[in-house]
Amino acid sequence: MKLGWVGLGEIGRPLCGRLVAAGHAVTCFDRDPARGLEGTSRAASLADVAAEVVFTCLPHPTASEAVLRGLLPHLKPGTVWVECSTLGPDEIRRLAA
Repeated sequence: MKLGWVGLGEIGRPLCGRLVAAGHAVTCFDRDPARGLEGTSRAASLADVAAEVVFTCLPHPTASEAVLRGLLPHLKPGTVWVECSTLGPDEIRRLAA
């Protein structure tokens, strides 16, 4: 299964690393081009992250909303979005809508 990952910060990097260690093919994107993770493919843009399952792990609601706006046009019907960001239940419901 191909996976996409957005956000390789303090929480996202180790979470994504576990998927890589489990043998998954992961394409990653981070706003900081210096951030990468061994064993993953580096995405040049959010469009390149579109996969069967896409994870986002971002520091605040504004970042999650901006990434989701940039990512949604590139996702196919049936794509699973897994939100791991630092968000409260109200923000999750708003983004899910």
